[in-house]
Amino acid sequence: MPAPSKQDLEPAARHRWEPALRGLRAEALDCLQTTVGLLADDVHGTGTHLALGSRWPFPTLRRDGVVRLPPTLQDRLDEAAELLGLRVAAPQGPTDGPGLRSQLRVTGSLYVVADAYDLPWVPYAGHRHLTHSFLVEAVDGGYLVVDAYHNDTAWGPARPGAWMLSAGGLDRSLGAAALTVAIEPAARPAHDPAAALAANAAAAREAGPAIERYAAEMRAGLDRVEVVERLVLDVWLLARERLLHRLWLADHPTAAEVAAQVDAWQRLATRSYLALRRAERGIPPGETLVDELARLLRSDAALIARLDAMVATGGGDLVVGAVLDALRATLRLDDRAVRGAAALRALPGFNSFRLVDVIDRVERRLGVELPAEVAADDLQDVAGLCRLFASAVAGRSGAGAG
Repeated sequence: MPAPSKQDLEPAARHRWEPALRGLRAEALDCLQTTVGLLADDVHGTGTHLALGSRWPFPTLRRDGVVRLPPTLQDRLDEAAELLGLRVAAPQGPTDGPGLRSQLRVTGSLYVVADAYDLPWVPYAGHRHLTHSFLVEAVDGGYLVVDAYHNDTAWGPARPGAWMLSAGGLDRSLGAAALTVAIEPAARPAHDPAAALAANAAAAREAGPAIERYAAEMRAGLDRVEVVERLVLDVWLLARERLLHRLWLADHPTAAEVAAQVDAWQRLATRSYLALRRAERGIPPGETLVDELARLLRSDAALIARLDAMVATGGGDLVVGAVLDALRATLRLDDRAVRGAAALRALPGFNSFRLVDVIDRVERRLGVELPAEVAADDLQDVAGLCRLFASAVAGRSGAGAG
């Protein structure tokens, strides 16, 4: 059979998936999540897919001693069923184009997983073998492909879109190893953010041994390009999962701290891409890259535990409100100016004396005192001040409970 070609593609001018496609935060989803997110938003409304960010994953140590990080297809399908209000059937296949078309006569649309190497609408076509998901729907004698993936690659950008394919074009795009999944609407589950944060904190407290094992495995294989490729993919995935968690939090009091961690992961992702380019030229990356990866994972664990403590003590809203009120009153600024500043020193009228005034105000309002010695990083931005006072509030609550 001839290889797939962009000539097989015809951009879809109008289709029913447009509203869901526009509302999807695809830059925070991996290539298995985009399609379930699309389906969930179509059924339950824009933003439903953000529930996938309620979990903060860590490396896990299996019973056989192997560390597992990337989620499997079944993991992603299970999440869709548990978090998005979808009824997900077991994957079927492998199948080819004619087999898929036969199934579509019964189901109308299907979640499909295939090799991105064969898919002419993604930049990986003809370049890299990757598992990739998309939606296929039978429409007006042809086949509508909707792919919500968003990423920048060495071969160009992938952006959410929809295309019409003929039967032959669909067959050429699938090869013979595609999996299909029938997904139907179900009742949308209720979500308890506090319970989700508590579950994440429990996982964080257990993550230490797996983090260290994972880092050791990465260090031991840095002289092999395939290990560096795995590291790059892992960092990319972790950065997206952290961003998705930040989007799920929305304006929750803990969001500011998570945003700073997201920035750190994105910087590490950039470093890892550069390391891979050098590794492909025979220059293995230094262990500092893995050291930073392990440090960020440990920092994740500490952060998630601390955020759970903020929520559990009821300190989150109280602390953020007290800090923002003190900054507004001391500097005589409106809320937009205070929330929009990247650093405290960027605020008009801010200096060391005003910082002392702000701290005094917050201490009086919350009934706590900060330690005499604090980290300089905690005095640089609003998130840092909130972090300091949240720890003080949590410490006071813990002392009272004892």
